Amino acid sequence: MVRAPRNDFSLDAAVRVLRADSRRRTLRFLLDDPSAITVTELADRIRTSDTGSRAAIEEEASPRLDRRIGLFHNHLPLLEGEGLIEFDRRSRTVVPTAAASALTPLLVAAGAFGRHGGAD
Repeated sequence: MVRAPRNDFSLDAAVRVLRADSRRRTLRFLLDDPSAITVTELADRIRTSDTGSRAAIEEEASPRLDRRIGLFHNHLPLLEGEGLIEFDRRSRTVVPTAAASALTPLLVAAGAFGRHGGAD
């Protein structure tokens, strides 16, 4: 069941959403470019930000599939349930909602701590 978009996140809800590095990266990519993106392309962009190389992505089919599965079955449904994204499972595309921008200050703050120690 999808909840209505909200702009009044409690700190606990925001921390739960932003706890996983994949969700933080997903929201950053979607807020930087709010056009529709496929789950596959989103997984590739997340990986590219790790390696800095698109060629590295092509060499690792299994981890790429694992990231897509994690996004599709875990991270994107949670973000959708909080009203932060619209996730079309048929077309496998994702777009942010207006409510996602409410988390921008926390995304910026989380970025100051780097990637260390985040759950995924």
